[in-house]
Amino acid sequence: PPILVAEISSNNLTNSTHATDGDTITLTITMDASTNKPTVTFKSGGDDISGTVVYDPSAGISKTWKASYDVSSADTDGDVTIDGSVNDLADNWTSNFTTISGDTVTVDKVVPSITTAEIKSNNALDTTLAKSGDKITLTLVMDASTNTPDVTFKSGGNPITNTPIYDPSNVESKSWSVSYIVHDSDTDGVITIDVDVNDLAGNNKSDAQAFTDGKDVTINRTNPVISNVAFSWGDTL
Repeated sequence: PPILVAEISSNNLTNSTHATDGDTITLTITMDASTNKPTVTFKSGGDDISGTVVYDPSAGISKTWKASYDVSSADTDGDVTIDGSVNDLADNWTSNFTTISGDTVTVDKVVPSITTAEIKSNNALDTTLAKSGDKITLTLVMDASTNTPDVTFKSGGNPITNTPIYDPSNVESKSWSVSYIVHDSDTDGVITIDVDVNDLAGNNKSDAQAFTDGKDVTINRTNPVISNVAFSWGDTL
């Protein structure tokens, strides 16, 4: 019996073509005629999965079958592949069926890592200093594609006033630029950042982030004050 369609997806909340520990991966098989229950072998990253395959319906005959399993922490990261066999009511067999219609699911259980985090200002005299009106830009590079990160800037230990702008916005990327304009009410001092980011499988990294090049930016909005002017004989002003 020919298998007309074999589609695979996960119940991952972020992306149905990705899965992480605890997600359920489901293969839906549609036949051209009623068959007995198929047998499906799943592999993840080329290795056998750890979980048990559950079938729906669990027995009997049907033209549509679902085979699913829960991703385990012991499963290998990588693309999910299938090997299916099924016989119809006359005992005609289709064996070693491996073709997935459309995209497969990629198992990814690794928390994303930030490989580059560098910050600078567009201050005309020193890019490690900034005053009111200067633009602060943070460059983030990840080890894998992620959704848009959520970056919290603090200046002198206090939240900044203006809203950061992300580039790119609302897409998947490995590189991000996050910038904001220093406001008159921002606190003087060193800028720090917290980064909250999910990869395409929903693995989350959320913590304070050090700058990978060891350089930071200090806000200084205070105008210099001449505290003393001393004259001596012969000086003019």
